Amino acid sequence: MRTGWVLAVLIVCALFLRIYGIERESLSGDEVWTYNATFAPTTFARVLANHREQGDTSPPLYYFLLNAYSRIVPHTNGYYRAFAAIPNILTIPVLYLFVRLFTTPQTGLLAAFLWTINPLQIFYSRFGRPYTLFVLLSLLSLLFYFHAQKKPRWWLAYFAAGTTAVFVHYYGLFLHLGVLTATLWSHTELRFTHKFLTLNRNEIRISIPLMRFSLSFGLPTALLASTIGTISLLMSWLATLPRLQSAGLAYFTADPQYLGFHKFLTLPITFTAGHYLTSANVAQHLFLLAGIIVLVYPLILYSLKTSMSTNTPPRWLITYTLVVLTASYIVMNTLGRWKTHYLLFLSPLFFLWLSHGIIKNKALGSICLAGILLLSVPPVVSLYTTYYYPPWHEAAAIITEQSRPTDALITTNQPQEVLHHITTPLKHYQTEELFTIDGRTLADVLQEHDRAWLVFFRNNDNQHWKWKKQLEQLNATVLYETNFNNATSYYNTGLELYLVSA
Repeated sequence: MRTGWVLAVLIVCALFLRIYGIERESLSGDEVWTYNATFAPTTFARVLANHREQGDTSPPLYYFLLNAYSRIVPHTNGYYRAFAAIPNILTIPVLYLFVRLFTTPQTGLLAAFLWTINPLQIFYSRFGRPYTLFVLLSLLSLLFYFHAQKKPRWWLAYFAAGTTAVFVHYYGLFLHLGVLTATLWSHTELRFTHKFLTLNRNEIRISIPLMRFSLSFGLPTALLASTIGTISLLMSWLATLPRLQSAGLAYFTADPQYLGFHKFLTLPITFTAGHYLTSANVAQHLFLLAGIIVLVYPLILYSLKTSMSTNTPPRWLITYTLVVLTASYIVMNTLGRWKTHYLLFLSPLFFLWLSHGIIKNKALGSICLAGILLLSVPPVVSLYTTYYYPPWHEAAAIITEQSRPTDALITTNQPQEVLHHITTPLKHYQTEELFTIDGRTLADVLQEHDRAWLVFFRNNDNQHWKWKKQLEQLNATVLYETNFNNATSYYNTGLELYLVSA
């Protein structure tokens, strides 16, 4: 009963941390794309058409779910982003149940607590993309997998969660690859048989002769059937999208970068403190960051060492993690793109091992826990005090301050806000012609549209072209486009105003 109350308190705290001020920032470029592909259409057919027309290489299920959700909530940035916050909050009790499978209820509560206050989880729960839903489904898949080891009826739940995860994000394939490999490894043994194939109701086993013995590999029949079913469904979908596949590959392979393996070695730090610390924040909190590096890695290694000797957590999870990391490294290196958020579905395992280490080694763990709490404060506070995607009233600062990002996308559900917030800063650059279009006032034009984007960019900025392409694919009207010299910058700066009707 006490555990239930603690989880309830954590869920309430998580709700506050993730929902408070969720609408204060404008949508990012990817969020704009997703918003218009899902919130504007009134039918699933239109959602699918938008998905294909925009060349989106992501699976479509998240878009369908978001469209269904959009029919019962107001069309605002806050409600749109709340759809990403809900799965992240629901992950808290699921994480507790998962950790409790291998450790103690206290360790499960600690993992749930760390998840609640984690800067990276809070950030992505306020980001309108499918990553948090993918994390929840991946964790549910693992939970159902271990339940199925004792009660076969759970295999159906594993199939449902695993298939749904793949159709939310293609990295769900790594989930299945990791599960298959780890299971195969855990079912490998030496046998006194030379029978190549052994079939029974519960297991399929292949044996490779080695002199007097045979190396025997086994897989649960239900797991193999589930994986084949999931991949078959996915391949049926991919077969209809050759154009999207080539478009997606072209995007990822443009300007590729070699990724050193050290990127993966920094994942524990990223999962602990987030990767949105500015250079100033890193300098100010270098001591704490160094302390986390010194403490987190030994605790994880200690947890793994304890796991191997007591089978808590099992070797299976270690194999699973190594397989997923290796596959991710190969794919990311091939495509030349480092995507930390694609690996978020591994973060529950990190919290499992970290919490296990803290509980098992209380002296080192208490120091590490204090450091994590202190290091989590700055990035969490920055989510409510600074802007990654500034709202309209920050337009003047973006244009005039050197310290601002090189590009910014500002969006609003109410285009009329443009008049109030950007008139003064734009007149500073003598762009009054923006306020009359074909003899009509800007106010009249804005009244006819449902959404507006103001894009600031530097001429040498590739991100600008990505946003411009996305907005044009949404049939956005380019209301205004200009280049002008920013007196505080060495670069030419540009401005574009886009309007979209429902």
